[in-house]
Amino acid sequence: MKILIDEGDLDILHTITSAVHQSFDLHYIYNTALDMVLTLKDVDMAFIYMITKDRKEVALEAYRNLTEDYLSRASRIPSPKGVTWKLINSGRVFNVEDIQNDKDVGAAGKNMGHHRALGIPIMLEGIVMGVIWLASYKKGKFSEQEIKLNVSIGNNIGIAIAKAKLYEEMEDRVRIRTAELEETNLRLKQEIEDHRRAQNEIRAVREEHELVNSIKTLLKKVQYVDSSLAEKLAVDVEGEMATEKPLHEALSNREYEVMLMIASGINMNDIAKKTYLSASTVSTYRARILDKLKLETTAELIRYAIKNNLTD
Repeated sequence: MKILIDEGDLDILHTITSAVHQSFDLHYIYNTALDMVLTLKDVDMAFIYMITKDRKEVALEAYRNLTEDYLSRASRIPSPKGVTWKLINSGRVFNVEDIQNDKDVGAAGKNMGHHRALGIPIMLEGIVMGVIWLASYKKGKFSEQEIKLNVSIGNNIGIAIAKAKLYEEMEDRVRIRTAELEETNLRLKQEIEDHRRAQNEIRAVREEHELVNSIKTLLKKVQYVDSSLAEKLAVDVEGEMATEKPLHEALSNREYEVMLMIASGINMNDIAKKTYLSASTVSTYRARILDKLKLETTAELIRYAIKNNLTD
């Protein structure tokens, strides 16, 4: 027999369908659906359970006219306990004539005092994701028309869940991409700052080196200055004398190559590309070079290279 949906039922479906297409907020959609089903004749209570991500429990997501006792005892129901999990595992509509006589309904449900109940599975891609329950103080089963209407409501909620999950996945991708871009931006800013600092260090060392050379040249031209005094002045300006064997001679060929690139202001990623090494390996070389040269920073390494005439 063909079941016709009356105009009032169509209004309910239209309202819920509109909510599904206008909002990504599942709780708004749940509550809209419950508000509408409560306008049905002889529906005194309505509530929605959704399965948790680990599928070990169902959680009460929205409800109307439930007792405080029920809320405190049955807000979460572990698998496979009770009539809700029986419905989920079967994937079928439950049309209970009188829950007071149903062995699968627990004490919390029976204590609310209602009799007939209708459970509709909420499906997503063939998998039960939750249940929408309607209950009435009247006895007797819900009609075929009421079942058909509420199956449609359950299907709309399933569509809402699919839509919300898709939106959530898109948000996650955008959030991850945004975080990656921010990290890249920070890294670029740091590299630019390091490069600028290195350039300033190079400029300062070169100016100092030029000053030393100028003084040496000047002292050579001043004939009345004692040669030993001239040498002492030059040494005082230039700093410590070089050791018998420069520290950089202890570097391997690869370490020496990496040192020259660092001293020339080339960043670590570019060094990795030029030497066909990984960035982490280049970082390891840098640490080893600093240790052998008894230095601590890149700026000190640049200063060392310039003082020892290792760079152009």
